[in-house]
Amino acid sequence: MNLFIHIFQNKLMVEDSQVTEGRFLLSYDVEKSSPFPSPEELRKRVREFYARNRWRENPFAFDILPEAIVGYEEQRSQLLAAVERREKIILILGPTGSGKTTMLKWLENELRNERGLIVFFMSKAPRDERELIEQLNHHLFNLRFLRWIPLFKSYIRNTSEIVPKLRQKFGEKRLIMLVDEAHEAGLEALRWMRVIGDHANITIVFSALPVFEEQLQTSLETLRKRVSTRIILRRLERESEVKELIEKRIRLASDGEGKNPFTENAIRKIFEISGGFPREVLRLCNRAVSLAAMEGKEIIDESLISEEGVARAIEAKEMEFDLASLPKRKREVIEAMLSGATTPAEILEKISLKGYKSREHALRSINNILKRMLDEGLVVREPQGKTFVYSLSPRLKTLLTKA
Repeated sequence: MNLFIHIFQNKLMVEDSQVTEGRFLLSYDVEKSSPFPSPEELRKRVREFYARNRWRENPFAFDILPEAIVGYEEQRSQLLAAVERREKIILILGPTGSGKTTMLKWLENELRNERGLIVFFMSKAPRDERELIEQLNHHLFNLRFLRWIPLFKSYIRNTSEIVPKLRQKFGEKRLIMLVDEAHEAGLEALRWMRVIGDHANITIVFSALPVFEEQLQTSLETLRKRVSTRIILRRLERESEVKELIEKRIRLASDGEGKNPFTENAIRKIFEISGGFPREVLRLCNRAVSLAAMEGKEIIDESLISEEGVARAIEAKEMEFDLASLPKRKREVIEAMLSGATTPAEILEKISLKGYKSREHALRSINNILKRMLDEGLVVREPQGKTFVYSLSPRLKTLLTKA
């Protein structure tokens, strides 16, 4: 535990080195607090709070802990089944903080001891061919700084050697590539990952923001068509899942002996304010723990759960998930629906056909866009006779009004 405490504009700011993104853990109004403890005393109180609850370390640091994954049972089953079916390209989509990296690390742990499988986790998506080659050499050939090691003949020197070298090294073993933050990958690197994915014994699992699928549709349709399973992560849906997440994190931070100081009402408020986003749950818990320690409280009740900054973060996630970098064709569909279109055929009459090979191709594209928007909660669908009618979801209407 490394706490950093300083005073800024009459507020005492507490930061924890384990909390990422440079955000403060909490702020405390100096002028309203009398007498106010010194920084040394505050550190002491936090350590004492940890000790009273038998915590070895901060349970709510933003560390990726696959052992603490909760919820998403259906998505996890889908993911394992897709890997077992030897599908070539699998896509995990979700907004920031929804648990995509944790899901990938969980999958890595599940497959790590399977015989005949080689699993490696690519935490940084390659931006170009050179970075792709470097990461493959580092993870699969255990080589680094290759420009200074010209004597090794087994490693990959250029893109044309990728598939032959993989076959040479692994033979009939299966290779599972887990690529995190895939929306940051460069187009050249993605093209070569498509080539790698065509190899008989390779499965690639991409984790990305939802905009990644639209990027593929625009710039690399051949890779998008190879996606056989799409898994959508949104948020934890039940209060009991938030409670389970808190309890699992505490067990992992205390060798199973730690106490849970959060009341049921506090957990309920955390669920309501966080919107079920795991990262926002951790942020709220971090702040509540530090505030309880500073005020000398043994129990964390709902009065210590503050939504300061969290509501804005959740709103930003919604905007990021639905509106940021909105692709042209999706925007056209939304605009058509705003003007009254409710079926794919009606939408077709209101959009430009420029860029489509035919009306049939345009109609097929509209149906695919509507299906993705339905998965993302952007539209709702109701049967009408032998067809379906679509309308914008209340959530999207709210976002469009704010925008």
